[in-house]
Amino acid sequence: MRKPKMEEGILFAILSSIFSSTATVVASIGTRDLTPLLFLSVSGLIGSVILFLYSYARREGLTLKVIKKNSRDLLHVTVIRAFIGQSFLMVGLSLTTGIVAIFFTKMEPYFVLLWNWILGRERVDRRHLVLLLIHLSGAFLLASGGILSFGGNELGDALIIIAVAVLALSYLPGRRLSKSIGAINSNAITTGTAALVMLPISLFVISYLGGSIHPIGWVYALAVALLFNVFGLTLWYSSLKTVKGWIVSALRAIGPLAAAPFAFLVFGQTLNPIQIIGAMIVLTTSYLISRENKK
Repeated sequence: MRKPKMEEGILFAILSSIFSSTATVVASIGTRDLTPLLFLSVSGLIGSVILFLYSYARREGLTLKVIKKNSRDLLHVTVIRAFIGQSFLMVGLSLTTGIVAIFFTKMEPYFVLLWNWILGRERVDRRHLVLLLIHLSGAFLLASGGILSFGGNELGDALIIIAVAVLALSYLPGRRLSKSIGAINSNAITTGTAALVMLPISLFVISYLGGSIHPIGWVYALAVALLFNVFGLTLWYSSLKTVKGWIVSALRAIGPLAAAPFAFLVFGQTLNPIQIIGAMIVLTTSYLISRENKK
């Protein structure tokens, strides 16, 4: 089998960001038509079935021995990324607009660095703190448009930020899985397992708390399954094979450049001038802090 090159990994990271950001915009609409948790479960199941079929066609089946060997990382990514992180993300998307959400998801490099500080006990650099303060000011402008109020999308924005913080914990085990069992198998197993567990939970929530289910929601779920679960997430795993996590995280800032026009042209979502300034601050500081990660 041909060994993947770093140039391919960088391309995969860029494409992953574009697919994932576009899927975020679609999910911000779809989670209102199918309820967030059911949307997460359905899109995950569809995506994992497609991936398993593709893996089977390519004869990339796994043995129980290999699965057991990687069980710790599989459990970590399944619980942290596919279940907890994605749950926060979908609920948050149902409470805010996709065009704002795609910029908040690019706060990831800060949380990658934060976990390095906490788990790796690395020293906090003064430059990082300055960048963080500037970054937070951009996030405030993006979320509020410069107007401090608590009657809008603040809860959804907060849940998305929490989701990004949780997702940032999956880079190291995700990298190990991609190298050990491949991008497609890693994605199919973790996404499919989380979706199966989420399905009865989502149905229970609908039964007791209610929630609207519209036919168009199934179409959006299929779109997200293809954009995110099949393409975006598989490309993310693939990029981690040859590219360091901080680079992959930094390149994800490219996604909004494609997804923001998509959100405007397809769904009519826009940012006001103050929010645009905040979005640019978020992207710029995310890129700068990612550069710091390699030092």
